[in-house]
Amino acid sequence: MGAWYDQAQCVAAYLFDGEGAGDSAANWATPGLGVLSDTGTVGRSAGAFGDAADFDKAAADILSLAAAEASVHDLSYLNWALVVYAKHSGAVTAVTEPTIVGKEPHSPGGKTYRLYVDEHGALYFKLSADGSTYDVSLSASITVTNDNYIAIVAEGATIKLYVNGELEDSGTYSGTNTEAQDFAVGNVSDDNFARRWNGLVDELAIFARALGQFEVRAIMNSGLAGSDPALTSVIVDARSLLAASVDADDLGIITGAAAVLEPDVDAVSLLNPVLDCVDLVKGEADVTN
Repeated sequence: MGAWYDQAQCVAAYLFDGEGAGDSAANWATPGLGVLSDTGTVGRSAGAFGDAADFDKAAADILSLAAAEASVHDLSYLNWALVVYAKHSGAVTAVTEPTIVGKEPHSPGGKTYRLYVDEHGALYFKLSADGSTYDVSLSASITVTNDNYIAIVAEGATIKLYVNGELEDSGTYSGTNTEAQDFAVGNVSDDNFARRWNGLVDELAIFARALGQFEVRAIMNSGLAGSDPALTSVIVDARSLLAASVDADDLGIITGAAAVLEPDVDAVSLLNPVLDCVDLVKGEADVTN
């Protein structure tokens, strides 16, 4: 796979760049596991990186995966992350909740989750332990017709919602989502007109671990399949230093590698959260690129 963020424990990833047959989408992270089937006429259009799945509300488009094959999509891990790009075509109509992705039928029961927008342009991620009430409800105000890079990250009992690399909301939840439900993109799993997405979905992935904010931003800036060996080296070195608590002199590994990326302002900016962490742990002042 070769992406330049740490891909450890990425259990499902859909690039929508033609992997799979016809309009289906294969699991790029684990080939052969979890091929999304097209039950409508989902198209392909230019997306965040390469092509994206293009959903037509009028055609009842949906990409889905039966519950028996979708266990890795359960969010049943102690720590997990879900990332996705979404761009709606036109304003959201009244009394609708277009769904980006989730494991929730129109009449939910059991443990479910869903990422969607409402008619006012608010983004929501909701997770239910019993299908009747939501134990987690995170939200953010977005412009639905813009490029929106979304990440939901769970670490222990804390769940965070990021939009375009920035933390927008957080909450707590101590349960797990292990109920057998169909996984669906662009709609609820059993189709409902008010829940149909109209527009693009791209760069969808689920991790069986939490992502750091710098990784969320890395995926936003370079996509799931992006590659930058120099930046990979910096991130790996930073993780090693923090884990091993080595002498502060070894911070030169990071600052030296970051200097290589000096001309690339966007890439260097991704390192700042990592370097800030090093500052705090090591007690060093102003460790920058």
